[in-house]
Amino acid sequence: MNILRTLSRFVVGIVFILSSILKAVDPVGVALKVKEYLTAYSLPDFGSFTIVLAIGLCLLEFVVGFAVLKVIKIKIFSFIALLMTVFFLVLTFFSAAFSLVTDCGCFGEAIHLSAWGTFIKNVILLILCVIVYHQRKNYKPLFNNYLQIILLLISSIFIVGLSLYSLIYLPPVDFTDFKPSTDLTSSSENTLKYKTEVIYEKDGKREKFDLDNLPDSTWSYVATNSILLEGNLSEVSKAKFVIKDEYGEYVTEEVLNSSSPIIFISFYDKNRVEPSDIMKLKSLADSLSTDNCAEVYILSALSLEDIEKIVELQPFKVVYSDYKTVITFNRSNGGATCLMNGVVIKKWSALNYSNKKIINFIQTRL
Repeated sequence: MNILRTLSRFVVGIVFILSSILKAVDPVGVALKVKEYLTAYSLPDFGSFTIVLAIGLCLLEFVVGFAVLKVIKIKIFSFIALLMTVFFLVLTFFSAAFSLVTDCGCFGEAIHLSAWGTFIKNVILLILCVIVYHQRKNYKPLFNNYLQIILLLISSIFIVGLSLYSLIYLPPVDFTDFKPSTDLTSSSENTLKYKTEVIYEKDGKREKFDLDNLPDSTWSYVATNSILLEGNLSEVSKAKFVIKDEYGEYVTEEVLNSSSPIIFISFYDKNRVEPSDIMKLKSLADSLSTDNCAEVYILSALSLEDIEKIVELQPFKVVYSDYKTVITFNRSNGGATCLMNGVVIKKWSALNYSNKKIINFIQTRL
């Protein structure tokens, strides 16, 4: 029994910690997943507060996992771990049974599990949590009460700090479909034909729109769904980067096949664009145009009306995609992404790029 008790504590602690860290390196992605769950269960959207919920989830998971692993306040945290696992077990059961959310996001973008795979994982984890909770009185504390509180505080600071760093700058480890070294020419639309439905909400009412007929700025974005019309279903996973021009025409291959390096500036949130961001963008476009060393595109998930309010279109080439694509392409609103020959080379957050930094980087690669 001693071996089973120790093994259960170790596995529960490691799973919670791993899940937390893989989420904390990408809190924006976690917020997207939280919104997806809220939409699937017809719950109200928390708007910008969703990112706070995402970081809070990372913090709770890490502290619980760390406490169980290090036998800190085990009576309390073994109970919390049990409650959390029961909650996620019920949630994933309904998600799997009714196809509400196909990818749980329990390990961020790093590890993808199917809905039923997640449910089975949670069943196993629940059994281990029951063992830990049942044996809670038999665990001997490794540290005194004073040191336990200090360790919990340090662990909290660590995970919140990691989340905030990833939020303010960029994930230190990129697990997305558009991570550096990704060849986008092999993931364009190719022979697939599908339509993208974008769900927006206004006054408590949700409606579906296509990319050619997006609503005005009084509507709030909720979710994006892609529906395959023609092509091989097995190739859908490759069709991840699809862009259109302002006339609704697909320009993916044309842009990606450019002989010049490309800088994409991503905009997906009109409420988080400062005048200084636009001045920096204009200066960057002018510098790169003068040196003739790269093309600059705005990659927008906003409507044409919204993007016109943010920037003067004349100096810029603007291409459009759905919200999920743009926010996955670069997690930072206003962030820059460099492509060469259709391959993602480097990303910068809106706070971490400058004209000189990008120009020097491109020149060293040419």
